[in-house]
Amino acid sequence: MDVPSITVDQMREVDRLMVEEFGIALPQMMENAGRILAELTIELFAPNRATVLVGKGYNGGGGLVAARYLHNKGVDIEVVLSTPDLQEVPMRRLSTLRALDLPISNSMQHDDGIIVDALLGYNQLGVPTGRIGNLVEAGEESRLPVISLDVPTGFDMETGNYHDISFNDPPTLTLGLPKANMNGNIKDLWLADIGIPKEVYKMVGLDLPVMFRESDHFKLERVTLW
Repeated sequence: MDVPSITVDQMREVDRLMVEEFGIALPQMMENAGRILAELTIELFAPNRATVLVGKGYNGGGGLVAARYLHNKGVDIEVVLSTPDLQEVPMRRLSTLRALDLPISNSMQHDDGIIVDALLGYNQLGVPTGRIGNLVEAGEESRLPVISLDVPTGFDMETGNYHDISFNDPPTLTLGLPKANMNGNIKDLWLADIGIPKEVYKMVGLDLPVMFRESDHFKLERVTLW
């Protein structure tokens, strides 16, 4: 199946249309993303422990949802926050994990299991710095397996290259459509159906085939730019 890529500008417009024209809220998509990320994590790694690195925005929120689902599946969870100042919707997901009494910290405490990278999404620019940069470096030094949500932290969306500080080519669950410059630059790329109707994509100039008839996620063997 040929799957088109989407530019960052098109994806921003898709997010706007979903909320303003179709009444599908971003928290709904966040829940779908986190649930599928947890499922894929189990499929690929079957971990006993997962350290979930969380950014302040909706990517981090997806990671928090994944943490909840992984907890439900019997995985020991450690949530590591890049900042205590999460946006409103991710903060609600964090409150759920606190109510479950899951470990939440600001640094990695374990050197086993896997890392779930939910630090930055498709809006990331430049080399990761500050707390996020420190967490990426700590994660790379741990040599633990990594799975990324939507876009690996440290992936340059403009060039398709990885910055010196990055999670280098981890399995990645990208959301809705693969982003431009992922083609050939992320070797283990999976696509998730987070509930975006094909009519929304049509409004940004993309006419899609039926992609998720059999499953809500699948591995992209080939990405073709339309």
